Amino acid sequence: MTLSGFRYSKEDFICNDDDFNFALNVVTKVYLPHQINVMRRLYGNTKNLSGAEYLLDTLPVNFNRTIVSEIYSSISNPPSDKTISNYINLLIKQGKIIRLSQGKYKKRL
Repeated sequence: MTLSGFRYSKEDFICNDDDFNFALNVVTKVYLPHQINVMRRLYGNTKNLSGAEYLLDTLPVNFNRTIVSEIYSSISNPPSDKTISNYINLLIKQGKIIRLSQGKYKKRL
């Protein structure tokens, strides 16, 4: 897109398809893989889990709501109780955990 700016001296210019595709290819085929490589070298190949996946990964086989709250209390920006409930309900719908009784759950192995 910068190339279009250099190519046209008018105040209003249109980014032509060739310039846009070139910029898109540079970002997706050069910059993005390079950034991923740098981040892996800096931080290692750690798991990047979403909220529900993180919860499932850190929970013991049998757990209750108190254990869930303790897990999230150790992180710097914990989710709200409503969000935690949404994570639990999502994992139940996905069949990854089973509700045994009110506030008591079990991971499916």
